[in-house]
Amino acid sequence: MYLIIDNGQGCPSHKTALKVPELWRFENGKLQINLLQNDSYVVSEQSKNFPNLPLAEILPQYLEQSKTAGRNTVIRAFRHWVRAQIQN
Repeated sequence: MYLIIDNGQGCPSHKTALKVPELWRFENGKLQINLLQNDSYVVSEQSKNFPNLPLAEILPQYLEQSKTAGRNTVIRAFRHWVRAQIQN
């Protein structure tokens, strides 16, 4: 997995040469999951690494919360949420 915080310098295709199987792009408050398929990236609703977690929906919410609640507090809350999801 590889996370890109987009700085306006293009799409994830420049990472294709690295053969990173999964890229996460966070841009304009939204998480985009890109999976490498046949030497190009396709947008996916789910992560192959975390298939049962709605990350594109949840992560932006936690990132937004970190602006007011603080990073450490939100990381703890996110970990708690992940553990709860895994136990279900």
